[in-house]
Amino acid sequence: MDIDTNEQLIAFCQEALRIPSYSGQEQGVAELMKRKMEEYGFDEVIIDRFGSVLGTINGKRPGKTVLMDGHIDTVDVIDAPQWEHDPFGGEIADGKIYGRGASDMKGSDCAMVMAAGRFAARTKKDFAGTICVSGSVHEECFEGVAPREITKRQVEDQGRGCPVDWNEKEGRYNWELVFCEMYAGGKYDPTGENYEFSLGLNGLGSCATQYASRYMDVTVCRDGNEYKLHFQRGEIVGQMEVTPLTRKKTGTTIRWLPDLEVFTDIDIPLDYYQDVMKRQAVVNAGVTFRLRSEVSAGRFETQDFLYENGIRDYLAELAGDDPITRPVCWEAERQGRDRADKPEYKVKLNIAWCFSNRVHLMEHYHNSSFLEHGGSPDKATRLAFVAALDKYLRDNNKYTKGESKITFPDVQECLLLVSSNFSTQTSYENQTKKAITNKFIQDAMSEFLRQQLQVYFIENHDAAERMAAQVLINKRSNS
Repeated sequence: MDIDTNEQLIAFCQEALRIPSYSGQEQGVAELMKRKMEEYGFDEVIIDRFGSVLGTINGKRPGKTVLMDGHIDTVDVIDAPQWEHDPFGGEIADGKIYGRGASDMKGSDCAMVMAAGRFAARTKKDFAGTICVSGSVHEECFEGVAPREITKRQVEDQGRGCPVDWNEKEGRYNWELVFCEMYAGGKYDPTGENYEFSLGLNGLGSCATQYASRYMDVTVCRDGNEYKLHFQRGEIVGQMEVTPLTRKKTGTTIRWLPDLEVFTDIDIPLDYYQDVMKRQAVVNAGVTFRLRSEVSAGRFETQDFLYENGIRDYLAELAGDDPITRPVCWEAERQGRDRADKPEYKVKLNIAWCFSNRVHLMEHYHNSSFLEHGGSPDKATRLAFVAALDKYLRDNNKYTKGESKITFPDVQECLLLVSSNFSTQTSYENQTKKAITNKFIQDAMSEFLRQQLQVYFIENHDAAERMAAQVLINKRSNS
């Protein structure tokens, strides 16, 4: 460390020591650290809802994130007359700095801020990854609570970057459509070039989150620029900041704080999160969803949800060791339109199924959303399985003379099926997204299933016979 840097660090530390910062009264030191971080060229500096300060320095290349954290609060001074040096004087004697918190741990806090800032300056930020420095509050009375707040409330991706620039067709900025207009999905990317298949096509998520947040900070890297937006309780604060990027980078980072005036009841049962995360793991093959639940102060239980092969593994788990037929998974892509006057779009079909006399279930997902009421894929499944099995029974003389044809309840009693489809255009029955109504998706899935079942019956004679026998047993026992 050179002489100038050493003197600056000493002065910084003395200034911090001269500001009392008992637990719950750390504002003065937090504001000092924030000012110093800004002076040293940190890319982003915030003070969160608890009062902790967090500074971020972004390197020019992608990489890991390193967080250096120290608490900025101290215990009370209850014996000031017994101190040789003023506990809030920051005095130097015999080469040492004296004051409440000098070693625990304002000295370290100041050193971390300066070290990160100096490193960024000397390297001109030509390093991989991100450096974060935080000064957390309440350590002396609620250890661990504030640091947990620092590490959450952020969503980041390395995609193309959310569109925020001027939209000539709409006559306003895309950020207004994304974050301030409900149901604006598609308006800011009418060509569909950004995402071929994606969840959230109705444009609700970002906008609803913004309006339900006490604050939201958005950073977008796109088209060679970095765009920054700051919202507070549903309103933009200031203007969008645009800065040219010094390295190739794309993606979106959103940090927000839920507004407790909106979320008045936050007692959500654990099994809700377990169900949601399990379903997302089912339709996002190979992605681990990790749920950490605080069971007591500072103690967490962790549960992972992972289906390496998506719905294929999920179906095998449901079927167990003794299904009537082994699980199979079929995939296809189709292109068409719902009506002659409607535009063409694509659908990606992914269907796993088997027959079982132990468990029966049908679950349909579309663009990662669970369709509780199904809609088009449910109708397609019913039509296809009844048609294919009825044809097999008739062609192989399985019906008795004068016997009526099978119906779907006869099939349903032994059918275990999960579908996860994606489409570039989706018509949901309503905004709860519990059913879709696309006619083309229904027709494409129904036809695909019928064709695949006919081939399956030819190539898997024994399995086809077991299926036929079980369906007839169900039918005759119900009549």
